Amino acid sequence: MEKNIIKIPGNFKEFVEKQQSKWIHNAIVALNYQENIHYVIHEGVIKPVDYNSTGIVQSSTNWSNGLHQFLQIKHSLKVTSETFTTNFMSNMGYFKKYGCNLFGFTGTLGSEKAKEVLSKVYHVDLICIPSLHQRQYHELSTVVAPNQTKWLNEICSSAINEASKERGTLIICETIEHA
Repeated sequence: MEKNIIKIPGNFKEFVEKQQSKWIHNAIVALNYQENIHYVIHEGVIKPVDYNSTGIVQSSTNWSNGLHQFLQIKHSLKVTSETFTTNFMSNMGYFKKYGCNLFGFTGTLGSEKAKEVLSKVYHVDLICIPSLHQRQYHELSTVVAPNQTKWLNEICSSAINEASKERGTLIICETIEHA
């Protein structure tokens, strides 16, 4: 690089021109992404978090279009090469390889709209089988606390109280950092 000029080999010129706007966008996104919310760093490796849906750390996933590399630069980590997906098969394509004789069970079919999509796309019948045992789910009443410290104390005391009754307790947090 001389005088702020980057020389791009001729065989990469078209690729760089196509990617440039995506790289600029993702450089800005990387600045705004927060560790332990959008991603975690484990043993020097950035691992995306499915922040908008499940909150699950996606250990074998890399972001595309330079986002992963910009986050590595942001944290002074070893920068890996950008990867390109060359082969991809959708779930639907995978299932179609096996013909019509697919059977399965799930406890999480979802909303009526989700069931409609499953039925239409996969041409399957859906039925609901009632549970053998009655649910023992018990939702506690809402507590409003005047500040974050008292709010956290309420959560802890409620969890300890329920655990002392030998009940399982689920506490849902918005982010890994909050947990």
